[in-house]
Amino acid sequence: MKSDKPIKTLIEDFLQSADINENSQRKYRSILELFLKWAAQYVEDIRSIQKSDIIRYKKFLIFNKKSAQTIDLYLTPIKQFFKYLEDAGIYTNITTGIHSAKRYRGFRKDYLTPEQAIRLLNSIDRRKITGMRDYAIINLMLHTGMRCVEIFRADVCDIKRNGKNWLINVQGKGRIDKDQVIGVTWNIVSPIYDYLNYRGVQEEREPLFTTHAYVSYYYARQKAGFNDDLKIDLPRITPIELSRMIKRRLRKIGIDDKRITAHSLRHTAAITALKNGASLLEVQSMLRHSEPNTTMIYQRAIEQERSINGGAVRKIEKLYKELKISKNL
Repeated sequence: MKSDKPIKTLIEDFLQSADINENSQRKYRSILELFLKWAAQYVEDIRSIQKSDIIRYKKFLIFNKKSAQTIDLYLTPIKQFFKYLEDAGIYTNITTGIHSAKRYRGFRKDYLTPEQAIRLLNSIDRRKITGMRDYAIINLMLHTGMRCVEIFRADVCDIKRNGKNWLINVQGKGRIDKDQVIGVTWNIVSPIYDYLNYRGVQEEREPLFTTHAYVSYYYARQKAGFNDDLKIDLPRITPIELSRMIKRRLRKIGIDDKRITAHSLRHTAAITALKNGASLLEVQSMLRHSEPNTTMIYQRAIEQERSINGGAVRKIEKLYKELKISKNL
């Protein structure tokens, strides 16, 4: 290795040079530290590590029953680190030619049937502000496929009227600007405005959805010096709070499955749209996928569902029955 710097220092140099956000930096650092712990135990000299050692690490992950997705997640920072070392003239990229495990290309969360979606919405008591908020959020997610993080980032001013149409500006996954737009209807916007009016929203820059937990309200009042004349700024409802709220609402109607989560509402929107005549391009636009292949996952899920229901088998059976009847005649 053509550097006297400690491996951990080289890792920090790599992370600082990588064009990734702070959250990804933390994940990469954590994964690379796990790799170093393994190497300290199984590699004679980390500074002269070989390709065969990386392959052994991959086998180690497989032996420990890590999923293909997890193995890919663990190998990606390692591959990028050694590519960085090669580009910097420090060490050969020993990860070249090492393939990730074959991954399942479908989505890993189930989706709700239309009947379940309606039951979920109808189960929410909208006489209280939390019920009004939860209904507005779930209704929005079921119709648009918006992610929890996108709901979290939304402000009141992001809902706009364009003639007879309504639009929502969205700051999508991995983006820093609200440069994506979803067209919506009054039936989606109406419950949101019912909630905002009840909340007494005064400024367009306020969060679209806030928490209404007593503790949050208490701290907001404390920040205002317990002055009743000052407006209380409630904090945004966080993605974690959103996930927990939706999971709680699902359990209330008897759906308690680890494959049914808040993200399942996004899948539900896509599947429901495709099953009811929306084109792949329309669904891609709604979900804001950059590649049509990503949206194709939902089309394959529908085809898989038909396969499970024996659609092709039943058509063959029907043909044979008709031939048998005509022959007997």
